[in-house]
Amino acid sequence: MAITGAKKLTAAPEVRKKSHESGRFPPLWIHTAAGPQMGFGHLGRCMILAGELRDCARAFFVLRPDDPWSVGPLKAHGFKYQNVDFSDLWRESAIRPAAVLIDTRLSGGLDAFISTAKEKNVPVLSLHDSGLNPLCSDIAVDGSIAGTSHRDLPARRTFVGPAYMVLDPALHKLRRRPLLIGNEIRSIFVGLGGGDARKYFSRVLDGLRLWAAGTERAVEVTGMRGFVDWGQDDFNDETLRPLRFHWESGPAAGFLRNSDLAVTSGGVSAYEALCSGTPLLALSWDSLQQATIDRIDEAGGCVNLGAGNDLAPEFLAGLLEKMAGDAAAREKMARCGMKIVDGRGAKRVAAIVRRAILRREA
Repeated sequence: MAITGAKKLTAAPEVRKKSHESGRFPPLWIHTAAGPQMGFGHLGRCMILAGELRDCARAFFVLRPDDPWSVGPLKAHGFKYQNVDFSDLWRESAIRPAAVLIDTRLSGGLDAFISTAKEKNVPVLSLHDSGLNPLCSDIAVDGSIAGTSHRDLPARRTFVGPAYMVLDPALHKLRRRPLLIGNEIRSIFVGLGGGDARKYFSRVLDGLRLWAAGTERAVEVTGMRGFVDWGQDDFNDETLRPLRFHWESGPAAGFLRNSDLAVTSGGVSAYEALCSGTPLLALSWDSLQQATIDRIDEAGGCVNLGAGNDLAPEFLAGLLEKMAGDAAAREKMARCGMKIVDGRGAKRVAAIVRRAILRREA
């Protein structure tokens, strides 16, 4: 599969600046990974944090030798990186990092990597999703809503809960605008992850088309293209009439706040919709995403569509018909979502990393 839309990866605008290349600050090693199976959320939030930390560290991305997926986005944003075996990294690098930040579901080789960091008195911080890939880091952060507790992570210090969900800081800025929920649904945002989402898009767009065909509404649909090419061009304005459909490649913030409704998967896109105050319908790719959606549903922040593989277009069309006539329910849902995620997670996590770096440098 070819990478598409890499230059549009959601990240803080500051990431595009060149200040992170300055030699005035010590290096921050960031180990992450991306790909069609694990998605691009890990890489995306690491790039956001790198932008937030440009005032105290130079980000250097450490990639596995078999990770080609992260290269395009990192190049596009001017970050330095290296595909390298962990066992060679400490030996070959002349400059020790101020800290190591790890964000990946792949655990192979990390125990030895972390042990070496601790031997060299380099603080290790790790980011997690719902307690996955627990590591013996110095500090662990898990921004998910799906039941993570401090006991799930063996790190010395832990920070858990949606307050630490790392999102594009632009989402928090948008929250300063008044929340306006219209009486009708005229624009819909569809973001179903960065990988091969063809089967999910097929079901969702068929449902939207069924609903629009039964009304006289002019409905504009914005689809997020993702980061791999799986045949997105098969879905276009001509094939999806009466919908007025177009693809975008992010960042998602502006499109979300300008949409009357969002249909997303249970990953980063769902948290972005909650933060933006866009009424959310969420479907899952797997059990982890379903656990996330269940918790958001319990908190009143979304409509739970269940497993994407089981979503019937007719069900979605009927659900949209009910929601279109109930602006009060949509507004209540949007406000609940904004309470779950406030969009300041990137600054909170960056502050945690910054304190660790400054302590070590002192």
